[in-house]
Amino acid sequence: MKNGFVKYLGASIIIVALLSIVLSIWMPIQQSTRIIAGASLALFIPGLTWSYVFWYKNEITGLERFIFSFFLSIALVPLVIYFLNKVGVRINTLNSLLEILGLSIVGICIYLLRTHMRSNTVSKENDHI
Repeated sequence: MKNGFVKYLGASIIIVALLSIVLSIWMPIQQSTRIIAGASLALFIPGLTWSYVFWYKNEITGLERFIFSFFLSIALVPLVIYFLNKVGVRINTLNSLLEILGLSIVGICIYLLRTHMRSNTVSKENDHI
């Protein structure tokens, strides 16, 4: 996950910077950066982490991972916000940001746990040979 995730994260930061510069023609740079960073945080990052949970690194191509990341984010972020609102968590900017970050962190933890368990299983199989 390190190389792929860092590559996608670096590409995301470059895209955010370029889009912010382009949007700064019509609005202040701080506002355009906030819009682009917020959109990528809500529409890409959670889906990217969960795409690594559902598919291993080499199971799908980069384009497929990008598309799945977008659609997973569109599906997961509103569901989490909706269900937490039903539990009693109010919908506001801070809570939404924390919910999105929490969703991403849970995805990363599940991925790391799954990879750790997979590597232990493979090493135990090699010990029996």
